[in-house]
Amino acid sequence: MISNIHQPEPQEAFAREMHWRRQYLHEREHRLGLEQKNAELLSRCLAQEQNVQELRREKLALLEDKRRLLERNAGLEEENKRLRKAANVRNGRESYFGSSTPSSKLPPQPNSSLENQNKKGGARSGHQGHGRRKIKPHDANEVVYMNNIPERCACGGHVAPNGYEDRTVIDYIPAKTVTKVIRIKKGLCGECGKRHVAPVAGVAPRALYSNRILSHAAIEHYIYGHSIGEVSKRMGINEGALFNAFHYYADLLMPTVDQLIEAYRMSALKHADETGWKCNGANGYAWLFTTTQIAIYCFAHTRSQFVPDKIFGGNQLPGILCVDRYAGYNHVKCLIQYCYAHLKRDVDDLEKEFPRESEVIAFVREFSPLLAQAMKLRNMPFSLNKFRKKAEQLKQKILQASLAEAKHPAIQKIQNIFRENTGKLFHWTKSPDIPADNNFAERDFRKTVIARKISFGSQSDKGRKTRSVLMSILHTAQKNGRDPATAFENIINAIQMGNNTKLIPLLM
Repeated sequence: MISNIHQPEPQEAFAREMHWRRQYLHEREHRLGLEQKNAELLSRCLAQEQNVQELRREKLALLEDKRRLLERNAGLEEENKRLRKAANVRNGRESYFGSSTPSSKLPPQPNSSLENQNKKGGARSGHQGHGRRKIKPHDANEVVYMNNIPERCACGGHVAPNGYEDRTVIDYIPAKTVTKVIRIKKGLCGECGKRHVAPVAGVAPRALYSNRILSHAAIEHYIYGHSIGEVSKRMGINEGALFNAFHYYADLLMPTVDQLIEAYRMSALKHADETGWKCNGANGYAWLFTTTQIAIYCFAHTRSQFVPDKIFGGNQLPGILCVDRYAGYNHVKCLIQYCYAHLKRDVDDLEKEFPRESEVIAFVREFSPLLAQAMKLRNMPFSLNKFRKKAEQLKQKILQASLAEAKHPAIQKIQNIFRENTGKLFHWTKSPDIPADNNFAERDFRKTVIARKISFGSQSDKGRKTRSVLMSILHTAQKNGRDPATAFENIINAIQMGNNTKLIPLLM
């Protein structure tokens, strides 16, 4: 049986063995390749894990640095608060809001320096002076003769008159309230029995106080700023009667104020400003819209653009409006000129705020004089062409300084004002009649600010509205060279005669 089994040929066996050997070598090579790739991936994983460990250590180090920096920052903030508190110890002479502090908040004026105390007042030695101006007899209100010279001299001789010598004396006649009894003639018609009485001029029907005394009381209160109590005591008028009379005529004069607003809108040069004014203890604002001939006052509860919109309306207006940079005026359809005095104040404050910043100091010392020159240029005796040439040169210097590169944020803030509002900052270059500041309105507001210190504002909404109307009427008359008391008396007389609308000629 064994001999019958087929034995493979040696060549066939060799081929089969080589086949299995080649397959083994191929599988072995493939396995070694996979092991090498596995080793490479493992090496990469180990490297990535090491990187992750290093990043974790760096993260922990950064977190530790952050913690230390936060602790240091907190400590510095506490130290900063302590130093600021120590540096802010007031001695009673600081201005609470810097150069923008209102006069009512200014601390007491400090004592003058020894140098100023040693300065002598008066004219310089050798100055001739002007002397008193002699008044001629026909220009005086009254000529008084003094004839009581002695008949005999102390030596016993006879004194002979030899003419007069003139001496000018300015005297004062105190104001006096007089009580009059007016006898009014009356009569009856013989046909119909109608009663007739003679008209009484200068006083309202059934009124106790004349138009003249009411007009002078209005001047004392609304022009000179005296309190109603003081006016009442000095003139002998009941306070309630004064209030009732002022409220009554203010209601009748509202159409006249509307006419003044229309005239103000058409003016070539307009000014506007606002300041604080309390009403019945609540904060409010006093607004002034003024020209050389018109003054419109508006005492309101708000500082919103509602007030300018009411005065200027919604139509395009001629002329130029001079204001500060308050945003409430930006909606006015009119050319606007920003006030350089406010800008200069802000620039000068930078040097006080950053006294150790060389860049800020250099900017202030370059820019502030340019703004001052712009405000003074209109007062120079230049022709129109020369003024425009000088103004254009000054404008280019201001623009060059505002467009220069700056690193300090405070400088950039000032520069941005000129970069973003070029159309509202250089109207003054066109004519010397256009000021670069709003000092005209500031000066017109001065009496109102003084009255605020005395009266602390209005006591009611009715008083606020009455003050708005009567101050507009009286100050407009004063601006036009009229005696406000006489003008107001004429207006009251015209109202009593039935003329409530055509009163502008009595003011302007």
